Amino acid sequence: DAGEAIALEQTAGVLEELLTQIDASGLTQGVPRGSMWDFQRDGYLPFERTAIPVGQRTPVMDDMIQQIQPTLVIDESVSLDAEPTPEVITEGGWEEMSAPVDEEIPLIEEEHVSEVPRPMEEDRVDLEAELARLDAERNIRGTKSPEVKVDPHLAALENQLSELDF
Repeated sequence: DAGEAIALEQTAGVLEELLTQIDASGLTQGVPRGSMWDFQRDGYLPFERTAIPVGQRTPVMDDMIQQIQPTLVIDESVSLDAEPTPEVITEGGWEEMSAPVDEEIPLIEEEHVSEVPRPMEEDRVDLEAELARLDAERNIRGTKSPEVKVDPHLAALENQLSELDF
């Protein structure tokens, strides 16, 4: 049937693309290939591996290699006997949840707030005194703006120019 042939062709195309991506990642034939994986295996950068002779390379400590070792297989126990628990999904795609349980939460006693340490209190007193002094200076000075002396020649020139229309 033509529909199945098209579906198989699309599946084959997707699988080929996945193989290409796996090859590009270096995870083929069970041994990862590539600069990153080589670095994780032996601790040498690509230029160290190619440009520096083996006898002249700085040795990499074993504990460092253990720390950067790639982990390709995760130890996870899989049981074929265990049955998956089905999720109950109601209308609209919502998952059904159990009702909340009212539990008495023990009241946490409020911690006694310790008094402000003495140095902070002294600083606060000093700041308040400084602010009071600044306020007093401001009141003495007032908000008077200094009078600007008007030059009579400049005032006459401004009068003459004010009559001109540009």
